Amino acid sequence: MKGKFTRELYELYAKQNIGLAECLRIISHKPGRKKDFVKKTAEYLHKSLEDGNFLSNAMKTCPYFDFDDIYISFIRIAEKTGKFKETIRYLMKKIERQDESRNKVFGAIIYPIFVVVISVVACVFVCAYLKKGSIADVFCYVAILSGACILMLLMIVKFIGENKTYEAFLAADFLVKAGCGISAAVECAAGIVGNNTKTGRIFKTAKEKLEYGFDLKRAFCTDGNFSDAFYYADISGNQTDVFEKIAIYLNQKDEKKRKVCLVLIEPVFILVTGVFLFSLILKFMVPYLTDFNWV
Repeated sequence: MKGKFTRELYELYAKQNIGLAECLRIISHKPGRKKDFVKKTAEYLHKSLEDGNFLSNAMKTCPYFDFDDIYISFIRIAEKTGKFKETIRYLMKKIERQDESRNKVFGAIIYPIFVVVISVVACVFVCAYLKKGSIADVFCYVAILSGACILMLLMIVKFIGENKTYEAFLAADFLVKAGCGISAAVECAAGIVGNNTKTGRIFKTAKEKLEYGFDLKRAFCTDGNFSDAFYYADISGNQTDVFEKIAIYLNQKDEKKRKVCLVLIEPVFILVTGVFLFSLILKFMVPYLTDFNWV
């Protein structure tokens, strides 16, 4: 729903230059279902603005949709800097990147899931010809296959899914260019990767170091982290867009991994399921057929 709400706000506010309060009023009165949560959210936010509240505060207390802290932080910074249209445009592009990443993951896992389903169907077929005592062993094989496939699917999501580190540096770049302080921008970026993750802790530490007067490279390059990215940014000329350069570097590096992963998905799953089915036939079907002098 956040994506739908942002798209409608982007179309009216950023593209058609309609006032924010009027945009929310238009969204809340659009034709459609009465229980449309986008309409209810817009109606609530519009009323809050008319009552003199900030949009960020209204989003925080909205009962119809739980706006995440990152989204609210961007809106709050936009209220302080006056770069509201730029912020809505950035959030729209961020949502589009998330949708694109989600579609890539979905497209990549369709074939592996199909292969796994075929393997499970084959197991059911095998079980139909086995003694009851052997069925439990077959299900052990299925459990092993399922575990291996789930692990591989998680790896696919990791390699092909959203690159949060890239998004964090891109967010920091946008916020700095929008007039936000560099420490505040880095702190907001930490929330994108997750404050409790390894990368999130690097951002939090960098924020503290920046407040103590460290330069960007010394603040971020802890134990070699991001050293290659900062080297790339250093030799690229203008330092005003250093975060953007780092984001581009990380995205290009990640794109290479994605391409390798996409190439390997089909052969790896074919190999794994092929070995599984072959071992299943050798262990269960061949002895069974031999007992009946079929082979």
